[in-house]
Amino acid sequence: MTHLLPTINNDSELAMALRLATQLAIILVYLLPSIIAQRSQHPKQLAILLLNLAVGWTVIGWVVALIWAVNGNPAPPILARLLPHKHKPEPSGFRESLLRGKIDSLKKSVVTSRKRGANRQSMEKLRKLIAAAERELEELHIRSK
Repeated sequence: MTHLLPTINNDSELAMALRLATQLAIILVYLLPSIIAQRSQHPKQLAILLLNLAVGWTVIGWVVALIWAVNGNPAPPILARLLPHKHKPEPSGFRESLLRGKIDSLKKSVVTSRKRGANRQSMEKLRKLIAAAERELEELHIRSK
């Protein structure tokens, strides 16, 4: 690490502090993908840390770890086959409330479309969307049991 700084003949305290600060900065930049993953509570924090430590010294490995940490995706396509996939289901209450809101909104659209005298095709389209959302809600209830 000392070759990164110009050589100073006398090892004064300032030169030593500068070397130490530079080394700490290099370590922080090297571990930046792992730090970002930890701070953002990425679901694959450990995998990002291991990738960062194992191949982070290559520029490509470091960039892949950084992109993975920033995006929050489950894994880059190359690594997806190597790492075990654990799917975290989203909270069913949140998804259920979204679906119920969508169904209510679609039903209101049916009522307003009927009042405006909408054609049969648009009414049928709205009914199909309501049926699909209700099926999805049913499947959500089945999966959550």
